[in-house]
Amino acid sequence: MSEARDDDSATEEVTTRDALEAAFDAVEEKGNESNAPEPDVKPAESDTGGPSDVSTVSESDAATLEVSAEPKKEPAETSGAPVSWSPAAREVWDKVPPDVQKEISKREKEAQTVLNESAQARQIAEQFNGMTQPYQNLFSVRGNTSVQGVQEVLQLANGLQFGNKVQKAEIMAQLFKDFDIDVASVDDLLVGNPLSADEPAGMADMRARLDQQEQRFNQQQETVHNERVSTINTEVGDFITKNEFARDLRLDMADFMDVAESKGRKITLQVAYDRALATRPDIQTIIANRKNTESSGTVLEKARRAGTSLPQSGSVAGAPDVTKMSLRDQIKDAWDDQ
Repeated sequence: MSEARDDDSATEEVTTRDALEAAFDAVEEKGNESNAPEPDVKPAESDTGGPSDVSTVSESDAATLEVSAEPKKEPAETSGAPVSWSPAAREVWDKVPPDVQKEISKREKEAQTVLNESAQARQIAEQFNGMTQPYQNLFSVRGNTSVQGVQEVLQLANGLQFGNKVQKAEIMAQLFKDFDIDVASVDDLLVGNPLSADEPAGMADMRARLDQQEQRFNQQQETVHNERVSTINTEVGDFITKNEFARDLRLDMADFMDVAESKGRKITLQVAYDRALATRPDIQTIIANRKNTESSGTVLEKARRAGTSLPQSGSVAGAPDVTKMSLRDQIKDAWDDQ
């Protein structure tokens, strides 16, 4: 029995990697739901149940309604690049023509809709696989797949429930043969004769107490697991909003966190993010290019301000005459002043 409990605890244990991936998927799913189209707004109805009568509106209100009745121009869709894209692809999203952006966003939403609609089917398949997984050895012995095994059991139950006496007797006879059931023991049970116990006295009570303890332990484990998942979901959600490339690095982050946990150490999401970022030269290049662009823009802005602040006619003693300097020299001079 202890071996069975060990197997159950091993199968139910959730690694940091699994919890982190589930948290990322939960955050992305919330983001996709927020992009779902809003329902159409129906026109207001009158007290009689039909559309409101505009003939009773005053002339001033009618003029207002006439103006408001003009079709409004829909604002251009400004959604960002799909989160499933790589960092390099997202970096050039702004260079994609608006019509192409709109079509890409449309396709992404359609794909997400299909995934959402098939979520229930995937959940049922996962539940079925989880239910039949412990009995794979039984199916293999009988030469059946999981689906065939379940179908065989249902056919057996259907025959016992709705078959006639002959059919039920045939089914039971086949079960006696297939599972080597002792006919004499069954006969004793049918006539009310108790069977001799093969286990020591008090073993049943001990088994019941062990089952109760195991049940309490499993409940505690489930509570701890749920609290852990909730905490990770919250932390990951906040972390994603502050770190653009967290989604791209999540698998590497999970690897670093699993390795640290296997050695008895815990690392933060930020540490895992920094280590994962160090293994991605492509993302490092993007970040470096952005910093260079911002730095260049700052230098040019300071140079422009320095140039416009100098006197245009005449010059300060010892200061160069900017009216006679090229733009390159003005920038260089402003840089040296810094």
